Amino acid sequence: MVLKTLKYIFLVFTFVCITESCNQNDSLASTEPEILAEQVTIYRDSYGIPHIFGDTDEAMMFGYAYARAEDDYERIEDVFINMTGHRSKYNSDSSLADDILIRAFEIPRIAKEQYNAMDPDLQSLCNAYVAGLKYYLQKHPSQKRKGFENIEPWMVLTTQKGWWTWMLTQQSDWNEIIRQQYTTYTKNSEVHGSNAWAISGKRTNKGNPMLLINPHMGANEFEYEVHLNSKEGMNFYGGAAWGSDFFPVDGFNEFLGWAQTTNWPDIVDTYKLDFDHPSDTLKYRFGKEYLKAETWSEILQVKTKGALKEQKVTFLKSVHGPILRDSSGTYFSYRIPAIEHGNLIEQFYAMCTATSFTEWKNAVGSLALPYENLIYTDRTDTIFYLYNARIPKRNENTDWEQTLNGSDPKLLWNTYHKLEELPQVLNPADGFVQNCNSSPFTTGFTDNPDSLNYPSYMILPSFLMNVRAERSKEILNTTANLTLDDLENLAFDTYMHTAETYLPAIFRQMDSLTKANPSMYYKLKEPIDSLKAWNRYSHRESVATTLYTQMMDIPIEQGIKQIDGKILINALNTVIDKLNTQFETWKIPWKEIARHQRSKENSYWVDKTQISYSTDGNRGMYGTIFRMDLPYYINDFKRRVTLGNSLVMVVEFTSDGPNARSVLNYGESSHPDSPHYNDQSEMFANGRLKPVLFKFEDIEKNAEAIYHPGEEE
Repeated sequence: MVLKTLKYIFLVFTFVCITESCNQNDSLASTEPEILAEQVTIYRDSYGIPHIFGDTDEAMMFGYAYARAEDDYERIEDVFINMTGHRSKYNSDSSLADDILIRAFEIPRIAKEQYNAMDPDLQSLCNAYVAGLKYYLQKHPSQKRKGFENIEPWMVLTTQKGWWTWMLTQQSDWNEIIRQQYTTYTKNSEVHGSNAWAISGKRTNKGNPMLLINPHMGANEFEYEVHLNSKEGMNFYGGAAWGSDFFPVDGFNEFLGWAQTTNWPDIVDTYKLDFDHPSDTLKYRFGKEYLKAETWSEILQVKTKGALKEQKVTFLKSVHGPILRDSSGTYFSYRIPAIEHGNLIEQFYAMCTATSFTEWKNAVGSLALPYENLIYTDRTDTIFYLYNARIPKRNENTDWEQTLNGSDPKLLWNTYHKLEELPQVLNPADGFVQNCNSSPFTTGFTDNPDSLNYPSYMILPSFLMNVRAERSKEILNTTANLTLDDLENLAFDTYMHTAETYLPAIFRQMDSLTKANPSMYYKLKEPIDSLKAWNRYSHRESVATTLYTQMMDIPIEQGIKQIDGKILINALNTVIDKLNTQFETWKIPWKEIARHQRSKENSYWVDKTQISYSTDGNRGMYGTIFRMDLPYYINDFKRRVTLGNSLVMVVEFTSDGPNARSVLNYGESSHPDSPHYNDQSEMFANGRLKPVLFKFEDIEKNAEAIYHPGEEE
């Protein structure tokens, strides 16, 4: 991985007049759509959540795709467009760089090969899913579309590759090419996170283990809540994100459940290449020899000023991976582990249908999921944490975060660590495991993995303990006789853990002002007294919450690493001045600053013509478990929550089956005219959950609609 900044230019761009063509795979579900539609029933509960009951796995996936398209077809189409490398055709030329990434790493080729190599039963699930989407379009010809006409079963596998490409853009300077050549492009700087807890029955009132599932994403990157049930064995309730995930990526079945949180293994490497062959410009040095770079060209259709142009892009690839060249003529090659191997569809199907810890762990052992912590529990009271990642075996004497010598054969890795070689915790004495994007070596207070037992490259030095994890450990270590009501309340804990450090610092600095700056002392005395009386919990009616959050935002936004009392006093003084200017008083409760509101454009600003909700949630980086992040300190104080909780789910595993509750940040549907577009927003802002319907009799009794695909009207 390389962290320093480079100025890239891409290898070759030429405009040509060639018609784009592609080989279409016309295979569909093995059964006719009308027959599959009769074999599956969709039950919509009072929140619009689809419970898909199919006679077979194939029928279930057909119904799943149909229901999801009803709620969210535009995002589904976008994912297929983006991950097959056609974004610039349907959006604009500023999207060309995204297509270049997909084509350079040959995502379509790899997906086709993986699809052809899949078990026929899993192939049929991809076929059925695509057939369900097409059946939906057939039944809804007025559906708004970008015009991507030929979704094919192999393309489902491209949608699973976003895990790899996202980490590439985070752990390398690949995107510097885009900054230089496309000024309209801006890198998404939002950092995803998550909270996840597994709690042993010895800490609960009835001896039942419990699980918290709480992924954090951008507000408009919300999850899709779904229940998949097939007579062939699948019975899984969970969340699938962004219109992309094929199966739900966290949730539960009758026996077990799991949650994910983002981790940070070093899985992207950057190599400098020497193309210094005396006669062949395609040959680069590798050991004592020269290797010839593979080269190919592709034709991309690009929307420019509303018209389509055809652009030829020529790619180079070394033994390490795709090649870029910077403005000085230096070549770099990028390597991501297992992008051509791990099949997430196979792994998640096995995880969703597992009935025991052994089966689930065997499924995870394929390590097709390239990163993400996993927190697990089951009805036998097994709790487990895994620092999951597809990590290459490397030489520990090399600094893999720096640009590597691409001519050194010893730096070409081809083997990977196995599951048992990764940090993990099974049934610790603490009676809980947690991870909030934090170090695997601080999972609990006891039985943590020893960092000395793992290679230095496995967990990056920047991957340290964070305040949400510290707060989680405090909470979980003091719980006893926990009920599901208790867990629901704890999932929305708003204690601002960093206040324990920074408030004493500003109080000490305040004392020094009595002589050093009396006028500032008297100006800030009442605000400081408000902070001294504050219980350090973020609350919508709290003025101190506003003061603390806005005060902390200033040095954080400025990138100040060492925040001391003097910096905080000056920041608080600025906050008081700006509050007085905007509101004519500094006594502004948090509800006047942070608002939860659905915005199709994902605006930072609150639309005063539309409903919005106050919330007790606050920034995760200040320690609140109830993570509701806003844009940083700006002149206009009132802002919309744009990052944080997306799905919150608590599960209790009882002898009578799982008992669960959940909430989405907005609602199940992406259609503004749907009653389920915004029906969970107020509940979400207030930190409350809805009952999850899992048993068939409860689903049937509470269904607001029951239909076969195509018969919903």
